[in-house]
Amino acid sequence: MYPSGSGRDDRPLPLWPTSTPSSQPAPPQPLPPPPPTLGHPDADGWPDPPAQLWPPYQPPARRRRALPLVLGGATALVLLVAAAMAGFLLLNKRPAPGVAAGAAPTSAAPVGAPPGPPGSAAPSPAASGGLAKGDCLEVTSTASNALDNAKRTPQDCAAPHFAMVVATGATAADCPANTTVSRIAGPDGTLCLGQDPRATIARPGDCVRVPTTFALPLIRTDCATSDRPFRLEAFVDDASQCPTGTRGAPYSGYDRVLCIRFPE
Repeated sequence: MYPSGSGRDDRPLPLWPTSTPSSQPAPPQPLPPPPPTLGHPDADGWPDPPAQLWPPYQPPARRRRALPLVLGGATALVLLVAAAMAGFLLLNKRPAPGVAAGAAPTSAAPVGAPPGPPGSAAPSPAASGGLAKGDCLEVTSTASNALDNAKRTPQDCAAPHFAMVVATGATAADCPANTTVSRIAGPDGTLCLGQDPRATIARPGDCVRVPTTFALPLIRTDCATSDRPFRLEAFVDDASQCPTGTRGAPYSGYDRVLCIRFPE
């Protein structure tokens, strides 16, 4: 406020203008720049639609090398078959045991075997599973619950063994009665088994150890090792022929029924 008498108008001024100033046209706004165009303009003056000048780079698809793998597997198979055939040929050309290379094999009759009929070849040791007189072995069955005496395992005669081959023959009738304890027949001959100082095959009168399965043979033991021994009383063809008080049963290593007297 100014003091009165100063010649000034002391009326309060409005806070904003009460009258509208004269209308004037707004200055023109500048136009936005035209969008960029790709490619070359056409003759009609319209810009080309936005698009890439060329497609983006795409790496080529990786090709699987199936052919080398197939060829490699086929080559390995061919080499494997060739190696197997070479091994088979080498094994077939190997000379038989006991026969020199280039020499013709000869057959000889086993010691103790009876002569065959005229015109027939004498059986070789292979006819009895490769065993001959003087060899030692153990005889068991191939199954624990059935007797077949088909498993014949060679043993060292200098160590304890089951039996010794005292002779070989075509049938059980060819075995010498005085030394034969058991006659084990096979598809190519018969082994005549007997005792020797280290053999455990039992004769009637021996104390024995009785197995519970056909996988083991019945063997003789020292009667002094038990106060209640099991004793072998007899060999028979049928269990009904066993002496009173004994039990008859077959055992591996023997061709007949054994009559055993069990302790009471």
